[in-house]
Amino acid sequence: YKATGTRMKALKPRQKKGDPKKPSTSVPQVVYVPVDDRPKKLYVHVKDPKDQDRLLKLKQSFSQYPGSSEIILVLGNDKESAVRLPFKTDPSAELTALIAELYGSDCVVLK
Repeated sequence: YKATGTRMKALKPRQKKGDPKKPSTSVPQVVYVPVDDRPKKLYVHVKDPKDQDRLLKLKQSFSQYPGSSEIILVLGNDKESAVRLPFKTDPSAELTALIAELYGSDCVVLK
């Protein structure tokens, strides 16, 4: 060590970003409440998927009521397969009544 005669500067304490004495202007907390706005899905149980006439009538009834709900066809008596249709519909009471006429009221479910 070699003395040069200069003195070292004393370190200054760092200032805190937020002064606890001053009230801070903070952003009010936003409370998010989940809202279930997702459209429901219309499930149709098609017991005989080989019946082309009823399937065609079903498709025509879907095209009469366009909307935002997905359509899922559950095929077969054992409900072994399900198919999501590429178009969407509005599951109104009139549409469910039309489907109930074709396949029965126990074959239409809106979830």
